[in-house]
This record gives sequence, structure tokens and C-alpha cells, in this order.
Amino acid sequence: MPTLYVLGGANGVGKTTWYQTGIENNAINLELPFINLDTIIHHELGGYTSENIAKGEQLAKERMATFIKEKEGFYNRK
Repeated sequence: MPTLYVLGGANGVGKTTWYQTGIENNAINLELPFINLDTIIHHELGGYTSENIAKGEQLAKERMATFIKEKEGFYNRK
């Protein structure tokens, strides 16, 4: 059965730190896909602009929809 983990919360509350700590402690399976809007905007689209934020949100939604359709688990950090 697929599993979805959502790390939600305001900016700066420690979502990325929590995730990275989980990886370092082998508590998070690296094979489970990870969708991170900040990573999409910053690393894939080149930085924080209103256009890139909108594109990043769309890309994240598309990726989530694909995993859901294929009944695969994934991490999502908003």
C-alpha cells in the first residue's frame, strides 16, 4: 500500500532540518521519492521569483498526481 508523508508548517520551523536528520539517522528511506517545493524552485527553476513559484507549485502538483495515480508512496514537503 502506498504511503504519503507530508511535512507541513510555516517557513523556518525546521521541516528541512527534520528531514535531513531523519536521513542521517537512517529513519527515512532514501528510495522513497521526495517532492520539495523549495528544491524545485531553487535548484530546478533557478530561484525565487513569482513566476518560478507558480511553476514550482504546478510541477509539485503534477509529480504528486503521478505518484498517486501510480499508487506509489512519496514524501512531500510544502
